[in-house]
Amino acid sequence: MVRIISLLVLLTVLLSGLLSAQQKGDRFDIAISAGAGLKGSDHRFFDEINLTYGFGFTYHLSKRYGIEAELSYLPLSVDVDFKKLGISIDFLSGIYSRKNYRLLLDINGLIYISERPRVKPFIILGLGWLHDFNHIEYGLHFPDDDSGSFEWQEVKDRKNDLQFPNIGIGFNYLIKEDAFLRVKLVFHQPGSKELQTTRLVAGFGFCF
Repeated sequence: MVRIISLLVLLTVLLSGLLSAQQKGDRFDIAISAGAGLKGSDHRFFDEINLTYGFGFTYHLSKRYGIEAELSYLPLSVDVDFKKLGISIDFLSGIYSRKNYRLLLDINGLIYISERPRVKPFIILGLGWLHDFNHIEYGLHFPDDDSGSFEWQEVKDRKNDLQFPNIGIGFNYLIKEDAFLRVKLVFHQPGSKELQTTRLVAGFGFCF
């Protein structure tokens, strides 16, 4: 039900923006950001935080509506589930992560809720695509082996998933006519134990 309502609201926003777009007022923004990222819904924020980076491009349909495309990267944010791979954790001797990250590509609608001279708060509603990648090495020991030796093996684990909805809030602070600072809090697929991503980021951008 939440997804259906979010989809209807998103479509309404985009259609309203297209109908009310003013050609003279249409502008583009580009922005980069960095901040705190957290995966999963079963952790409190500030537990297992990773530094996240992002790059976004926004097209303003009108003074009230915009569409943002954003690419975000979270290093070291995903754990391999050994149980799903059929590996008993009782036999693990050590784990070494060679490459481990989460990549997000989002298309979000932005709704600007007020117009002040410098501060422009907005609501975020959209959807996205998630890619998890793990390449790790792990050691296995065997109970029947009295020597205590173990052998190293490796596994590559990939996951791709549609994330919907993305919801969040943020604001732009204009430092001059064509440059701004941005802060936003975004929940990607909220409620999902494994696939939710929470991002609190700050950055800057330019209008053209």
